[in-house]
Amino acid sequence: MMRLHNNRHSLSWVLMWMFSSVILVSGSILLGRFYYLHIHNQRLNDDAYNIAAIVQTGSVKNALPTVYLAEVIGLSVDKRINIYQFDTIEARKNLIASPVIKDADVIAIPPETVYVDYTVREPVAYLADYDNAAIDEEGVMFPVSPFFTPKRIPEVYIGIADEELPWESKIEDIRLDIMFDIIKKLSSVENFFEVVRIDVSQAYADSYGKRQIAVFLNDCDKERVLRLSTRNYAQELGNYIVLSDAIRKRGDAVIDMRISQLAFILD
Repeated sequence: MMRLHNNRHSLSWVLMWMFSSVILVSGSILLGRFYYLHIHNQRLNDDAYNIAAIVQTGSVKNALPTVYLAEVIGLSVDKRINIYQFDTIEARKNLIASPVIKDADVIAIPPETVYVDYTVREPVAYLADYDNAAIDEEGVMFPVSPFFTPKRIPEVYIGIADEELPWESKIEDIRLDIMFDIIKKLSSVENFFEVVRIDVSQAYADSYGKRQIAVFLNDCDKERVLRLSTRNYAQELGNYIVLSDAIRKRGDAVIDMRISQLAFILD
């Protein structure tokens, strides 16, 4: 009987110890929570935690004005926002929604700084089908002005002006693939010539007589227009490069390379 009484006494002590521990831990968590909320509420009403600065980094240094970034993420001098009320997830969504921003990250750094790291779309060609338009290496269309200063990059005409495309549309067109390939091939020839314009609008014309790719070049300050076939344009570009020294002795010219083994030159 004595042993049973001792066991019951030990069990009661253990249960009381466990209950006290639960109360102590729960109370500590609750007090910690109250303290956090108290400090948080103090900060929400403290002007010292109002956002006052934006720090930007990216693939291109200061690619976009800080004022533009502030506008996109909803910050302004007239509208003070507490950094603990600032939604970084929503700010990132707004930045990516900009047609000139490819990707972005936003971090709030107390007491008053927002850090923005972003990748801007880099124009590889102006899109002549639309006003103030350029495309990047992925074929995404975006506005040039007021975001980018003038650049010496080719202009491309695809023949899609009758289509109403919103900014940030990705152009899925085989003619655009041809344009990219031509630029790549010609840019691999160092100190050779500048590609001014590529017209691929007639690359798949119904009439064989009209079917062509027109490449406008600045070759040693001479204007050249290459007329290439859709099927064999790569070989015809190579042929032009081989003939370039002889052709440079002429003035401005239109060179039709579409017939195999022949080059028609119209000065």
